[in-house]
Amino acid sequence: MKLVIAGPGALGSLLAARITLFLQTQGSQSQTRLWLLDYRPDRAERISQAGIRLQEKERSISVPVKATALPADISTCDILICCTKTATLRACLDHASPLITRETLVIGLQNGILHPDILRQSRGIPAVGITSEGATLEGEGRVRHGGSGLTRFGLLVPVVPEATERLRSLARLFEEAGFQARYTDNPEKHHWHKLFINVGINALSAIYNRTNGQLLTSCSLREPMKKAVAEAVAVARALGITVNGDPIRTVFQVCRQTRHNVSSMLQDVRNKKTTEIDAINGAVVALGKKLGIPTPVNENLVQRVRRLEAMYHEQDSHTEEK
Repeated sequence: MKLVIAGPGALGSLLAARITLFLQTQGSQSQTRLWLLDYRPDRAERISQAGIRLQEKERSISVPVKATALPADISTCDILICCTKTATLRACLDHASPLITRETLVIGLQNGILHPDILRQSRGIPAVGITSEGATLEGEGRVRHGGSGLTRFGLLVPVVPEATERLRSLARLFEEAGFQARYTDNPEKHHWHKLFINVGINALSAIYNRTNGQLLTSCSLREPMKKAVAEAVAVARALGITVNGDPIRTVFQVCRQTRHNVSSMLQDVRNKKTTEIDAINGAVVALGKKLGIPTPVNENLVQRVRRLEAMYHEQDSHTEEK
């Protein structure tokens, strides 16, 4: 099996390093070959030369990873895992198009709920991964594993037996590499349940520069968290999505369990990058408008994160002018 991970960000680097470590233990017996695909040739070359530095609780290790910016170096692949943000997913698929055949599993691990429609337009067999793994990119080729979670893989098309088995095999590979992974025949439900968590945590953490756990230390933050999640739940139910348990309570539990984690949106703001606000809270707002469901708290969060983005993008443009 030829496996390609596209995007050397936090999650892509974590997956590439951990899976490569496992494959090394298998030696020549392994039937899997892994590549890391970048869009920047200079960075891909540096990662190929220096590897990825993986920092975990019990170890810090340098992992040699095969990286390239040229799809021609890889030829076609059996599985492509896209670890970019939703905003750059189309560009990622365009860059990786020489790798994709009609039999290639094309898997997206993005936050939010906008990426499935983009994946369905690819030439391959579209699938998704819903993950709660925590990772922080501490520099080029340096990733810290912030917390273990569960990754669920599911198809976005009617069940294709061969594709289903390949997806189950990928879940087993993740398990062997030290992750928790499962196959699901209902990825949409899990997408929404992860969305509730992202809606409650990401924007507030980015606006107030708080870790997940710090969000619970203030009543003034707990209330908008509850209301934002409640709006998302109302939208989901209007769409016929089954909502299990108490999503607000779940978000609070996640904050406690990952209290030291820096959300991906806060990482983006600190690094002055475009966030995934449109795919998370913005998606709730857009669907709410279509369904006639008010989402004032999410609208406010979207506006505030966009203002943050505008501020640092404007600062960058002024710096370039100087």
